[in-house]
Amino acid sequence: MKELGKRNRQRKKKNKEWEMPTTTTAKKKKKKKRKKKAWPQEQGNRLLKKGHNFYREALKLYTQAISQKSSIDANSSIYYANRAQVNLLLGNNRRAFEDAVQAVKHNPENVKAYFRGAKAALALDVLDGAADCCAKGLSKDQNNVELQKLQVTISEKRAKKELEARKEAASRAAAERIVNALSKRKVKIGPEAFREWTGGKRPWLDSDEILHFPVVLLYGEVMTADLIEDFSETDRFSAHLNQMFGEEAPPLEWDVRGEYTRRRIELYFQTNAYRTLSRPELVASFMEGQEGTARGGSAGAKEEESEERLDLLEKRWVKVDEKATLATVLSKTGHVIPGN
Repeated sequence: MKELGKRNRQRKKKNKEWEMPTTTTAKKKKKKKRKKKAWPQEQGNRLLKKGHNFYREALKLYTQAISQKSSIDANSSIYYANRAQVNLLLGNNRRAFEDAVQAVKHNPENVKAYFRGAKAALALDVLDGAADCCAKGLSKDQNNVELQKLQVTISEKRAKKELEARKEAASRAAAERIVNALSKRKVKIGPEAFREWTGGKRPWLDSDEILHFPVVLLYGEVMTADLIEDFSETDRFSAHLNQMFGEEAPPLEWDVRGEYTRRRIELYFQTNAYRTLSRPELVASFMEGQEGTARGGSAGAKEEESEERLDLLEKRWVKVDEKATLATVLSKTGHVIPGN
């Protein structure tokens, strides 16, 4: 019995020795797998999805991907197209358009590049370029909804722009016509003044090529004025004065003493009261406020120079011959009438 028990203990010991390697192997640590580093293009895509705060970082990564100069044109096209998208989001429309152009050079089948190029050109108001990108994109994918919508937008904007151009051309032609008539009669016009009295009315030319002016009569002593809305260049001052101050004319409310009578009225104009507008300024002035036109820009340094020269010129009051026509008085030396 004792011998048998000893043999059993020896067997158990051997079994334990045999099991030891299994236990030791189970306790070995597993090796960690190394993560594969993402390509710049992939990193850029992830950042782009995160929103505005990550756009500039995405831009750098797309630029890095482009700089690696992939041997596969299709890949290069994607990199340029993606950078065009980021530039669009950042408002860099010129760069976005240039990237879109590069994208289609590498892959003429890249429809997204055409779309982004069209959007950038539209933002730059280069309508012909935008329309061209749309047309080329739709030639690759005629059912592309985004390109179809953009093409409609471009067509509408182009039509509106063409209409505005026609209106501006007509407005400029009308302004040139009046300026030519003024130049022919040696009538000089200065910067805007007395608009509160004229109500913005301006000289105009009728179908018989006769000029008509709004004329303001200032009463310096009482600080008021009268407006003759339509004073033809062929009219004499006496005709208007008779109508305004004649015996049958209604009394002036502000003339309580009755001092402004027909026989006592005298008219004067001041010489060199304003600088003379240049022809471009004058054309812009007559175009101002007309439909489809914008106000002309400032003359800047030239205007200051003209003001300095004006200070050197003699200013004097000249009596108006009431028997003279308006055209005669306006063409007098040194007579510069204010614009409106």
